[in-house]
Amino acid sequence: MEELLVCVLLLCEGFNFEEEYQETLDKLFMLNSENEVLLDLEFMSDDIKGSCLYLKAHFNYTEFNADKFGQFLMQKLAVLYEQDKLRHFAAKMYSLWQNLPDNISCEEPFWTLCYADDPLSWGDERQCRELYEEMLNYYK
Repeated sequence: MEELLVCVLLLCEGFNFEEEYQETLDKLFMLNSENEVLLDLEFMSDDIKGSCLYLKAHFNYTEFNADKFGQFLMQKLAVLYEQDKLRHFAAKMYSLWQNLPDNISCEEPFWTLCYADDPLSWGDERQCRELYEEMLNYYK
């Protein structure tokens, strides 16, 4: 479920993860067709925004594996970081941080999402890149 939550959070930030979200949802549902949340999400396939809100509201955070989630998130963010211009990427990271589960938002590497874009405000792209790259390599 952590991988599905990553897809949902990235979709909420406007990244193109619709196909990956649907593939992940289908895979999880095939493994656990009795799960009501997954069943509801399957029926909501055409409503990505509604699916995002629904999963965030019904995600079981008591069984949440922060390391697994972090590994998935950093893998996906590393690809986006390489593909996007730095300012475009950075513009979405604070909002992503705000949508993270409360129990991990103030822990590294997630906390970095809150402030890594700050150096851009005084033109220090190098420091901004260093912060993001350290975050992206946290699990390596």
